[in-house]
Amino acid sequence: MRGARSWFVVASLAALAAACADAPQAPQSTSSSAPSLAAGELAAAPCAAATARTVYGEINALLSSKDQTQARSLFRQVEAACDPASLGAAGAKAVAYYRFFLSVYFAIPSRVRGAAPAAASAQHFENVAVYVGLSTRFVEQHFTADGAIRVCPSADAPNGPCVVKTGDNAAGISVPNAALPGPNDAPRLFTVAPADPTECARDNLEFVPNCFQFDVTPALRGGERFDVDVALSVCVDDDEGRSSRLRLAHPEPGAADPKRVEVTPATDLLAAFGAEAPACGLHASRGPDVRGAGLLAAWQRLGAVAARGWAYLGPRTAFAVHAGVGGSVRELSPFGAVDPLVFSGTFDSERFQVGPFPAAIAAERGGWTSSYASPPASITVAESLGDLGTAPGDRVVVLNQGGGACAACPRLTLTGTLRGESGATPRTGTIADVGVYRVVWSSVQAKETAKLAPIDLQDRAGRIIARVAYRTVGSANQLVAYGRALTGPNADAAVEVVLGSFTVNARNTFALRVDLDAGTFQVLSINPPANPLAPPPPPLATLRFLQDATALEQYAIKFEGIDAGILGIDGVGVTRLPDRTPNQP
Repeated sequence: MRGARSWFVVASLAALAAACADAPQAPQSTSSSAPSLAAGELAAAPCAAATARTVYGEINALLSSKDQTQARSLFRQVEAACDPASLGAAGAKAVAYYRFFLSVYFAIPSRVRGAAPAAASAQHFENVAVYVGLSTRFVEQHFTADGAIRVCPSADAPNGPCVVKTGDNAAGISVPNAALPGPNDAPRLFTVAPADPTECARDNLEFVPNCFQFDVTPALRGGERFDVDVALSVCVDDDEGRSSRLRLAHPEPGAADPKRVEVTPATDLLAAFGAEAPACGLHASRGPDVRGAGLLAAWQRLGAVAARGWAYLGPRTAFAVHAGVGGSVRELSPFGAVDPLVFSGTFDSERFQVGPFPAAIAAERGGWTSSYASPPASITVAESLGDLGTAPGDRVVVLNQGGGACAACPRLTLTGTLRGESGATPRTGTIADVGVYRVVWSSVQAKETAKLAPIDLQDRAGRIIARVAYRTVGSANQLVAYGRALTGPNADAAVEVVLGSFTVNARNTFALRVDLDAGTFQVLSINPPANPLAPPPPPLATLRFLQDATALEQYAIKFEGIDAGILGIDGVGVTRLPDRTPNQP
């Protein structure tokens, strides 16, 4: 979001620059229209005299009377503090100048003059930033109802939090005073503005409009972060009734992979914003809906320049926004809501009829494929199996090799493929190959003598991340995890961990945690806890990936020539987890 100024900002400079003189001018008398300023190139170096002259010219054009006098006085303090070798003091003075200018701009009525005060004020703020060596990019929307701009801590909320939200309530940020780094919680300028959708549509997660750029001036630098969490809010289109699971995400600052996103933990908007919690009403998305991969690709082909032009000036497609999504963060960038659910496979009676399972069918998220040898092997949809699928409207998928003990049992597979595509090399960013995922499902084994009924998490090439299996050894019915040892004398060797036992026809509900960054997985549980409010028990197993898989792309059940019994499954889900916990530095 940094870089060259947008063309409308340059245009606003041309509209202002005609009154720019070679030296600071005396205050001018109030008039009904602001004089225009002559366009001129600004020096890029901090503390440049040419930039100061432009700033003074803008003050003369935008303000009048006492406001102009006070603004010139405050900017002289910025000049006096400006030292190219040490710009911290000048930056602090610039924030004080911004605070004063905003009090004039947002007065009722506004005391900033000109035909286009929002664009002119954005250019003025950017020129002040250039003078003191700040990298912030200001845009017209910061000064309209589409965006927001405010210095925090705020004078009207000295004890915090300081709330900065757009005039239409589409986005906001709540900043506790304790969050501000530096001595005495030094004030900083916060801005919010609509951003190009492609700034938020990253990785394999579905982006749900809208996208907003959040910034702070002076910017956080050199690994600097807020001292405590700040809360963000973005209003979203919730036509699918999924707002409770949506999460805010942003391109991870400093990540080696530019497509990497950081998913934030949820935050309670009412607790974070109090009485100023944004109330989501009717808003509009900017630019095309990028929820489909094809549309996203088409949008990206427009190029960065065209995309920015559309994002700020293009037509707005209206839709009803029903919910706000909140997240807690320690740094700012473009943020938007994403759906962390990348696979959902349930078998309700509305979509699945009792009988043979289709060779291919869409899941709620992702898709299913199946294949099996000739009868008696089968993959079918059944009303229930054991105590799985007993609720009204439920269905269960049943995998059955058929017959009794067999030396070369029929092969069959049922594969759920996660949302996204493998794409080319290097990766396109549409597969789950970064981050941490939670995988859950319910299953039941209906045969006493199953030798091995494996359930695998794997990449598209079949390389196994984690295997959990039903097996019978002698008279023991076991649930087993297969992976590689994490530590110890057998580190990195293939191992198996007995998780517990199973009862024929009794449901087991599995929960696994897959860390694609660390190359490890944990079996968290094989049945729901008796008290869901109690602290979670320690993992049943923590292992390295069984094989050298680099992505989580498929949930697969593979019966491969050994008696696997009769297995029923339902309720398969794969969800991206937040990359940090609340209040984690």
